[in-house]
Amino acid sequence: MPDNYNTNLLAEEPDANVNELPVHNTMQSGDRILGSGTAEEFLVDYELLADAILNKLTTKEYAGLGTAAKNIPAAIKELAQGNIPVTFTKAATRSEILSTEKLPTLFGKISKWLSDLGAAAFCKVANNDTTTAAGYVADARAVEKLGKEVDTLNSASAYSNSYEPNGLTAVVRIRNNGFGIRITGTAAQNLGTGTNYATVATIPELSKVLNRDIITREVLATGIFGQLRINQTGAIQIGYTTGNDGNAVSILSGTVFWLEKSFFVI
Repeated sequence: MPDNYNTNLLAEEPDANVNELPVHNTMQSGDRILGSGTAEEFLVDYELLADAILNKLTTKEYAGLGTAAKNIPAAIKELAQGNIPVTFTKAATRSEILSTEKLPTLFGKISKWLSDLGAAAFCKVANNDTTTAAGYVADARAVEKLGKEVDTLNSASAYSNSYEPNGLTAVVRIRNNGFGIRITGTAAQNLGTGTNYATVATIPELSKVLNRDIITREVLATGIFGQLRINQTGAIQIGYTTGNDGNAVSILSGTVFWLEKSFFVI
């Protein structure tokens, strides 16, 4: 605005149109701005006005800027330090965090993920089969190694036993929930199996897979049929034998045995 501009123009000419004044799109040092006071119009240097506005913004306290009323620089500092509290509601379901989402939404999603984590998520990992302390979970490599060891043991679990007075031998191979049995030998004495049981062998390891006694009818020797009984305790017996005609017959000394049978226990 020119220095010789009459600031009383508006007072002297009430109908004067302020919009007819020249428009400046940029401000330069020394420019002044027309102001209206309580008594009269006045000119103020725009740089002084800018300083006054900045001073007001940096000293006046405003409500709603963080935890309490404060001036703008203090609010910016609090924001930079991460001291602005965030109010949020935990999300109802787990979902992916998306770009441009607002802080309350982000924290709600994070809260849901954290609350759904089980205790195992915070356990340490042990890559061995010797750790006994609480707060550890097994590494997959340790579990695989242990599984292979168990499979090896199951596939190679062979047990043999004989009840010497009767002269028979039983060999049992156990694998997972099943086992196979082979009975061989020659009766060393009359076994009295026509109306009773005679012990072949006892293999206690069978108790690991048996949940009940097993009784089947088998061909025990040439022309002799009878019951094969495997007790939960591992006792293997034969008894209640008959001939081809179905009549009871006892196994005599010198009778040769050869029996193989597989079982799967449910």
